Amino acid sequence: MHEHEKALDYITALNQLLDEWKVTVLFPNDSVRILCFKMGEEELDTRMIREPTDRTHLAYAMAYHSDYFLTSDRNLIRYRIPSSLEEIGFSKPTCLPLEEFRNDMFMKVRDVSYAWDHRYILESQRCEVNHPDECPEFMQSLKPRPSGRGS
Repeated sequence: MHEHEKALDYITALNQLLDEWKVTVLFPNDSVRILCFKMGEEELDTRMIREPTDRTHLAYAMAYHSDYFLTSDRNLIRYRIPSSLEEIGFSKPTCLPLEEFRNDMFMKVRDVSYAWDHRYILESQRCEVNHPDECPEFMQSLKPRPSGRGS
């Protein structure tokens, strides 16, 4: 981008996108260093010894306590972190291919939506039959709130 004639425009646009997407930039810390080293010397599951890039990406995910690590690399998905890392409190995030992650997220959204709809129906019926004087407050509490930018 720096070499392009519109470098400033491109860099500004990229920064705006990162901000809009709520992207967090992570920097190496001591945990990343320790994780990379330990995964590189592991003798039981040797998948990471020859994979410094994968090892670094996974180390960042573990150091910053990511819930998920998206990858299409089946070896990385099956990789077991050294027990020495588990003993000092590190754990591997759930590793999934993008498609599987997307399906999992859709299922969670569907489940939350179903639970909300089900609660709404049950509470509406209870309110109308048993407590008509409480209905307005309850019904108001169930109304969806306006979402903020990026929600």
